[in-house]
Amino acid sequence: MIDKTIRNRQITIEYIPTKEAAQNFLDSIEPGKNYFLNGDWGSGKTEFIDEIQQCSTEKKFISLDLWHIVDERSVVTRGFCALHPFIYKSLRVLFVMCVSLSIVMTGISKIKLPFLTNNCVSSFIGCVALFVAVWSFFKVKSDQVYVKLLKLGAQNKDKILIIDDFDRVSSTMQKQAYLFFNVIQGKYTVIFVGDLSKISLARGSYLMKIIDLKVNLPYALQPINIWGKYFDTVASHLQLTSDERFILEKIAIDESRNLRDQNQFNELLNREFYDKDKIGRVKAYDQLIIIYLYLFHEEAYELLLSGKIKNNSDIVYFSKKLKLTNTDTYPNPTDMEDAKSGAAENISSHLEEALEQLVSGSSGTYPQCFRMNNQPYFISEVSPNRTIKDLQSILNNSKSLKEELASKSRTDYYDYLLTNLDKIKPEEYNIVLNESIKLFHRGTMTMFTNLVLNSFNQKMRNELNDREDDLRITALNTVEDIDIQYAKGLYTKWKNKLNEFEYDTSEVAFLMIENGFINYEQLSKVLVDEDVMKILPHNYKRPDIMLLLYLARNRLWEKYSKWPSSVWKTINELPKSLFIHFLFEQRLIEKEPSLNTDPLSRKQFILVTSYQDFNPPFETHMTECALQKINNRIHSLEHNGYVFIKKPSITRNFTSRNN
Repeated sequence: MIDKTIRNRQITIEYIPTKEAAQNFLDSIEPGKNYFLNGDWGSGKTEFIDEIQQCSTEKKFISLDLWHIVDERSVVTRGFCALHPFIYKSLRVLFVMCVSLSIVMTGISKIKLPFLTNNCVSSFIGCVALFVAVWSFFKVKSDQVYVKLLKLGAQNKDKILIIDDFDRVSSTMQKQAYLFFNVIQGKYTVIFVGDLSKISLARGSYLMKIIDLKVNLPYALQPINIWGKYFDTVASHLQLTSDERFILEKIAIDESRNLRDQNQFNELLNREFYDKDKIGRVKAYDQLIIIYLYLFHEEAYELLLSGKIKNNSDIVYFSKKLKLTNTDTYPNPTDMEDAKSGAAENISSHLEEALEQLVSGSSGTYPQCFRMNNQPYFISEVSPNRTIKDLQSILNNSKSLKEELASKSRTDYYDYLLTNLDKIKPEEYNIVLNESIKLFHRGTMTMFTNLVLNSFNQKMRNELNDREDDLRITALNTVEDIDIQYAKGLYTKWKNKLNEFEYDTSEVAFLMIENGFINYEQLSKVLVDEDVMKILPHNYKRPDIMLLLYLARNRLWEKYSKWPSSVWKTINELPKSLFIHFLFEQRLIEKEPSLNTDPLSRKQFILVTSYQDFNPPFETHMTECALQKINNRIHSLEHNGYVFIKKPSITRNFTSRNN
């Protein structure tokens, strides 16, 4: 059972008023004329006929159903029954009575009727009964009686005969119907309802002999008029952009989707978005395109479902199967060819464009688009994603926020932040930022913390951009001066923010360098007053960072032979994790890729014996002198479970964070 509150939120199709058009059609009807109300299947013809009947209290509308009801009687018999039910029933009763009398008069029955004692009366009734009995026995089938009675009848201006779904009637039945309509022509007003292009004898002279006027459905029921307001409502409920709304409307109009199509589309839309609770869990526009393909282009949907269409090149490859021309609309080959050369080209272009957008959607949005996560978009599938409302509520729950930010895997909350981080309220932004700074301070670095910290860094860079432009206008400043002042401004902003969380200078530097906001060389020039020219790293929480800044400032990066003994002493005194980090930055150790699957791989490294520059002249550098200086410390780590394998560098794309 679906909750009533959900039902109340669902999208409903507004009633299209056609009373004025119905009244105009009724006023134009001339007694004895035959009209053909033309329209595609599902275009609202029956509803319009109902509207016409409601507009008149003087006319008597009679429906003759030749399609839904199985009836072995001829069309003439059924038509006579519909037009003259009392006479028809009276004749049937008389027929039954005569048969009954013939049986009584044979003497088989012991029933005695007084009026049969008169010889004259008995003879007359006996002849009539015998005639009817013989007629019934030989099952003579003839409409002559009804035809003559219909011809004898006078014109009836008050009765209007309605033949609905005439296009669905078999060709044999249609031929019988033409005989009936020829008989009553001029005596009754007849309204045929159907699709003229689907009537088997529409192109011959049969229909033209009995139809006086073809009438199309009113403009209000045409596809060009029914989709605009509907997609306005859909866009309001599902937060579509104006471009998305426009494309959906164009597709429906170009393909001449009618009221029945609209009802089917709306029913499936409500089922997917409301019954399956997909609002906020899928991208609305992508889901609507999938619904449209499922209903009206089954082959395209099946190709998506089977994974055969993944990109634009696949669309080109399967272009023959993706022809969007509806062949059912054109029963004759000549009509089909005309359509292919005309409107069909426009029909395919808009939907193919939407299909291309579907399979090439961009990443970094929430909810994730069809290309990034297609499973929730298929019909009847349930989306595991949380709604935007659920994700927004995480900001108000400190415990949940910490768990999300500390997650090592990509979740729907990451995709939500990726899209909405710069759009949330300032106070909410500060909550996320502060939690990320705290996590980083505790040594937890995730894609979440990197995303948030990068976002804040970009905000500060934007604030500094105007100042940099002002500096460039002043001729007194060199390019180097500008770069230093810009870097100093960025550092100062980070320093002021991180002071709230008891970050010292080395930790501020580590955060900025680790996240790629600045490099060692730039920062060493900014921190010229922070003892980087001296070896006093143990006064800081991250002595390895201060030591690296010292090397960058004094142009000693990777120049092991020029390092003074005080540097080597400080290196060997670093805590294990900081010692390893320092060696990584100076290209003295590397990760062993082949050991990544080993549980202890984080303790297994290549001890680099030589490496080559990646830029001309590709000079080879030996590290033997450096390895000798740290040999004792390396042995100490090996006793603690670390594994070091001596070999030349295997890194092919090493990027130094010194410049």
